[in-house]
Amino acid sequence: MPNQQAPHAKPHVDGLAQRDRYVGRETTGMSSVQDLYQQKLTHAAEAIGLVRNGDSIIVPTGIAEPPELLTALSENRTHFRDVKVWQLLAMGNYAYLDPQTVEHVRHVSYFLSGTVRKGCHEGWIDLLPNHFSEIPRMIKREEIPADVVFSRHRRWTATVSSR
Repeated sequence: MPNQQAPHAKPHVDGLAQRDRYVGRETTGMSSVQDLYQQKLTHAAEAIGLVRNGDSIIVPTGIAEPPELLTALSENRTHFRDVKVWQLLAMGNYAYLDPQTVEHVRHVSYFLSGTVRKGCHEGWIDLLPNHFSEIPRMIKREEIPADVVFSRHRRWTATVSSR
């Protein structure tokens, strides 16, 4: 017996195709979303080019910390001025965590971890005391600026906010 829908049933609509129509894309199906995703993939060194002087970078914590992006930022830190990296719990000890280059890239921590403790005590890493549950609301209220978000998804990506 062939697979038939009842006459009153709604036809199946692919969720991605529906989302494509919602955002104004005249495409159908998953291949267009995957193609767009593939077009936007880049290497960490190229992604760092999205960062501008004065930007605030939000970095996730723990397993979501993107080491290749933070390493690329570290290698290029002297090319920037007044960039701030905001992170809950820094896991890696990257070269941008350097008292000699804080005018280029400065770390702001929400938590006093072993990685940032010495720099906080010496005054070249900032500490923002907070309740962790408040961080998303602080970003939404722009008390914590978010110009660039580093994220880790299969490959390393940098996402620029729409400010």
